[in-house]
Amino acid sequence: SFGEDTPALTQATMQRARDRIGGVFDGVASRTNIQPDAPLVTGLGRAYRDIQSSALPDNAQRSLLQELRNIYSNVAKPGGLTGEDYQTLTNFKSSLGRLQGNADPTVKQFARDLRGTLDDALERQAAPGDAEALGRARQQWKNYLIAAPLAEKAAADGTVSPKLLLA
Repeated sequence: SFGEDTPALTQATMQRARDRIGGVFDGVASRTNIQPDAPLVTGLGRAYRDIQSSALPDNAQRSLLQELRNIYSNVAKPGGLTGEDYQTLTNFKSSLGRLQGNADPTVKQFARDLRGTLDDALERQAAPGDAEALGRARQQWKNYLIAAPLAEKAAADGTVSPKLLLA
């Protein structure tokens, strides 16, 4: 379900899937500029209101609002958000990526929602063939994230015990 046809859940299989899925995102992003369309602006506005009205500590709110302003300023540039800028903003090492890994589940969810808003805009504004490929890649990535912890616990040959599957 994450795009690899193999009977074994090995680390090599997971790396191939990660590279392939990432390649789809990178390729589509490199060919697509994201314009500030109505759904994107609405999504960012909703995020702003939700973050401001949240019960998060001030420092967490500031970090999320700063990220939101950074996203909006990039999207509002003439020509929109370039694919290169999209990749810089959404990279797991970016400030948004670090917020997605935050220990606070509320911060993590707000960051994921911001990323989702950008990803939705990319998919919506990509060329038709790219949009389809991106939709498949997004679904495969969600499935990959479910399988990754199992792969870490799999036997050396890539087999997963039924007990792990049940959990």
